Amino acid sequence: MTKRATRSRPKRTSVKVRCAYCHDDLGQRDRRFCAGCMSAHHADCWEEHGMCSASGCEELEWVVPSERERKPRRAKKRRPKRHNATLARITNDANTALILGVVAVMACGLVGPFAIMKANTVTQTARQARLPVPGAATAGLVLGWIGTVGVLLGIGLMVLQLGMFATI
Repeated sequence: MTKRATRSRPKRTSVKVRCAYCHDDLGQRDRRFCAGCMSAHHADCWEEHGMCSASGCEELEWVVPSERERKPRRAKKRRPKRHNATLARITNDANTALILGVVAVMACGLVGPFAIMKANTVTQTARQARLPVPGAATAGLVLGWIGTVGVLLGIGLMVLQLGMFATI
């Protein structure tokens, strides 16, 4: 018996933002951010230093966060996309039934019964899996019947013509 691997979520930890000048914790009030590199500073530390204290940045302008702080949003839970083999097989077989039906109508009506059988198989499989029957299967069924009936009518007309010529 194999154990199922479980993924553990990392624990959320709070991050303390520190002032780039004095390295103390930066509170929610009286804070400024460098307009060039976004380094955080206390307002009085910025005034004391006169510019950004981050290494290599000598920006003189600063920005403050908006009054309306954004609350952290939870990430939406997304279901993983799973490939459903039954659905893929049903779709492929439905397309096959449609192609056979088109061939039965356009070129060779003798293919019609194969289109009918394939469409019926797809319909039965879809109903057993409690999935909707694809429209391609229904179209294949209809075209298969049209092709089959067309061949039967053609054979019937040929027999009638041969019968009429035989009487002459």
